[in-house]
Amino acid sequence: MQWRHLPHNFPHRNTDYGYFAHWQKGGICAQLNGLLRELAREHHDRPDGPPPHRREHHLVA
Repeated sequence: MQWRHLPHNFPHRNTDYGYFAHWQKGGICAQLNGLLRELAREHHDRPDGPPPHRREHHLVA
């Protein structure tokens, strides 16, 4: 992310990056990504997990 391109009314870019780094290290970004993925799947009425064509690829014979 281009931290220097954040709006002028945001805190200083070092402060923003500090929050981001803390959230990334704590797994919060991954949790948010998972939650957003789940909400998108519900919105589009899709089942959990990868699409069927990708599931077959991961099976071990």
